[in-house]
Amino acid sequence: MNHNAVRLDDNLCLVTDEVRCVHCDTRVGTRTDWLARALFVERPVEQAQVRVPAPPQLFVDAPTAFRQALCPTCLTALLTEVVAIADAGSRSKRIEVNEP
Repeated sequence: MNHNAVRLDDNLCLVTDEVRCVHCDTRVGTRTDWLARALFVERPVEQAQVRVPAPPQLFVDAPTAFRQALCPTCLTALLTEVVAIADAGSRSKRIEVNEP
């Protein structure tokens, strides 16, 4: 990891205005679109490998999906969420770094 990097979480860091994977140093986005170059995979919720006691349809009216954003180089999961399929842009992270 670059010594000028600001760690955002376990898998991402910010170097100047670039968001990079800390595992392979691949640029995955920018401050304004932190997953711009990520690989997105969408699967049925049942493939999330979590214990869901009942089908999602019992709790949510909209069809749901298990969605992941992956580093395009090392395939580290950068974002994992269960969302309504219609929610195309549900990227919940906002990057704000207070400069010293």
